Amino acid sequence: MFQTMVASVIHGNKGLNFTAAIKRRVGPLVYK
Repeated sequence: MFQTMVASVIHGNKGLNFTAAIKRRVGPLVYK
């Protein structure tokens, strides 16, 4: 998962949107 996030950031806007989507879904679960 982490490697995917890093690769996404490198790709640019699409990567940022992708990581943001992951943070939205995973964030609430991780940061209860």
